[in-house]
Amino acid sequence: RGRAGKRDKGKGFVGDRGEMAGVNEATKLPTQPHDYGASSYASRLSKRSEKGGGLGALEIRDNEGLTAYKILRLADLVKNSRRCVILTGAGISTSAGVSDFRGPHGVWTAENKGVAPPASKSFDMVHPTLTHMALVKLVEMGGVGLVVSQNVDGLHMRLEV
Repeated sequence: RGRAGKRDKGKGFVGDRGEMAGVNEATKLPTQPHDYGASSYASRLSKRSEKGGGLGALEIRDNEGLTAYKILRLADLVKNSRRCVILTGAGISTSAGVSDFRGPHGVWTAENKGVAPPASKSFDMVHPTLTHMALVKLVEMGGVGLVVSQNVDGLHMRLEV
């Protein structure tokens, strides 16, 4: 497992290109010191104006009855499928303290508003969530054949999903 930067004695983290935590060169926005989480990762991506749909969209929570129905329906679909593939994104890691990119307080949402990105825990400091662990159990039980992740935090790999 690699890391995007290295520790420089007494100076904090130095990135791949020798830059110190302080100001993102591409966006000119301040970065969080010692931040090797989502906002630091995003600062090293190629600059592009289009960040995808739904940037900053509000998250809507279903009521308990609808949530329970959806859980039972999903369990039935997984149980009766011949081959189940699960695709995960940033939402699976936000409860571990990893910032997302497009959410109401996401890294790209903040960049789009011209404000500093939210602090995110370093990928080295976060731990797999209950959702990650549930996916492992589903794979072990044979209910899920493949888990695909868009995430860069490495939490799936720590559990060998």
